[in-house]
Amino acid sequence: MCKAIFTLITSALLIMFNQIYAQDTAVYWIPFKYKNTETHTISNPSTYLSPKAISRRLKYSIPIDSTDLPVSALFVAQIKATGAEVMRTSKWLNGAVVYTTDSLQLVNIKSLPYVAFETKIQPRKIKRNTTRDSTKFVQTINEKQMYKYGQAQNQVQQLKLDCLHNLGYTGKGMTISILDGGFRNVDMLSAFDSLRAHNQIKGVYDFVDMDNVVYDWSSDHGTMVLSCLAANLPNQLIGTAPDADYWLLRTEQGGSEYIIEEYNWACGAEFADSVGTDLINSSLGYTTYDDALTSHSYLDMNGTTCPSSKAAALAARKGILVVNSMGNSGNNSWQFLGAPADADSILSIGAVDENGIATGFSSYGPTSDNQPKPNTCARGLRAAIIQPGSGQVGTADGTSFSSPILCGAAACLWQSLPNKNNIEILKIIEQNSHKYEMPDNKLGYGIADFCNSYYQQQPYGIVAANNNGIPTILPNPFNNSFSVIFEAQSTAPINIKIYDANAKLIQQNTETYTAGYIYKISFDELQKTPAGFYFVDVTTDTNRYTLKAIKQ
Repeated sequence: MCKAIFTLITSALLIMFNQIYAQDTAVYWIPFKYKNTETHTISNPSTYLSPKAISRRLKYSIPIDSTDLPVSALFVAQIKATGAEVMRTSKWLNGAVVYTTDSLQLVNIKSLPYVAFETKIQPRKIKRNTTRDSTKFVQTINEKQMYKYGQAQNQVQQLKLDCLHNLGYTGKGMTISILDGGFRNVDMLSAFDSLRAHNQIKGVYDFVDMDNVVYDWSSDHGTMVLSCLAANLPNQLIGTAPDADYWLLRTEQGGSEYIIEEYNWACGAEFADSVGTDLINSSLGYTTYDDALTSHSYLDMNGTTCPSSKAAALAARKGILVVNSMGNSGNNSWQFLGAPADADSILSIGAVDENGIATGFSSYGPTSDNQPKPNTCARGLRAAIIQPGSGQVGTADGTSFSSPILCGAAACLWQSLPNKNNIEILKIIEQNSHKYEMPDNKLGYGIADFCNSYYQQQPYGIVAANNNGIPTILPNPFNNSFSVIFEAQSTAPINIKIYDANAKLIQQNTETYTAGYIYKISFDELQKTPAGFYFVDVTTDTNRYTLKAIKQ
């Protein structure tokens, strides 16, 4: 367990402490010893999990167990009966965050038979800053042009993600929950008008103030993070998963650092699971706190000690792909990763520059029990983001941005490989990163290649990416249509012609493609043609290939 002010102390000492600090209102973590099943049961998960969450468990053979059950309503009612306020509960950690100003209330809570102990996690309530920027924004609906990335071109192409986008995998059907500190002006900025127009923001919630107000919070952080994923300003900035669905969840409070934020994180992750989230992006990290007695040490970074790390590992076990930033401590005395980046079975992301060189600020691995971290890296130095105040494209530094850039790419990959589970997607990404054979503590397995990640999983044998540029026909034999997949060896026009067995031209395509990238060109004019042999002529500036396709 993370360090705490009180651990199994007597009621008398507890009363004495609160008399000394009589004016200090406090928030406590109250863990429970067990769960009651008076309302919810494992056999009837529909009362606490959405159909999509249940479907994920069935699809990937994930058992529904006691960690899925909400905390006991009876326990919560009895705590409220003491006069204390139950701010939120965590089913995965099995406990409640409780606010009280009365030491006697705390003694009464501690005397309840199911309460294990109490931990002071914040000295007072932090009030919301309700100031809202009065800037007016023009709300226009942009036509989607997914391939004109603008200033985001490098951070997309560095991961070879444009290859997946060109194949039509842009995150559609995937649900991403963002745990962050607020999403100022997302409801107004034109960069997100596609999200609003297509109902891609599925919901919002504030786990700090326990309401649905997330857009007026003074934190800009969540807005910039979301822009790396979902902005859609053609020729200016296109995010890595512009067609995904999103839940915007505020778990971080500004202006202070207390361990309560880790319990907020756990509650946010549980909520994300319950609504059927596929991926969580968390550009957050926890190391030291304003209350030094609750601060972590590097030894705590073992994936099993800190509350947020426990929750992240549980989210992974529920089938969610958790993507978390490593942290920006590489240049300071801490240097290492923070929780929950130390959690097992999640993707922890370091930061590189436009040339793929590790940044100085990106935190180091491994975990304190010597597990390799980061898993992989993405652009984090001068990353293209939307500025929450002006709505204009700008740049920002931090693993906070490498994480969502990678998370969106992972969503696109998972969309393309829907029969894989979260751990299989994680492993595919690692195995297709450039330092997989020689990982280190700064880059981990390196920069992922999402094009190879996709093609490596296709059941067609050798494809263009690994075939020295020789085009491939897929599927072959075919029924009504097929695609020609090839890697452009130079930036020059490529002409593709389809002939039948009598040398009659059926269809053709001529375009200029960019060297080094893989393309999939589909041909569908063969739906009414007879079965038999067809010939595909591919002519580049340096080579000519003639391939045979068979229609069944």
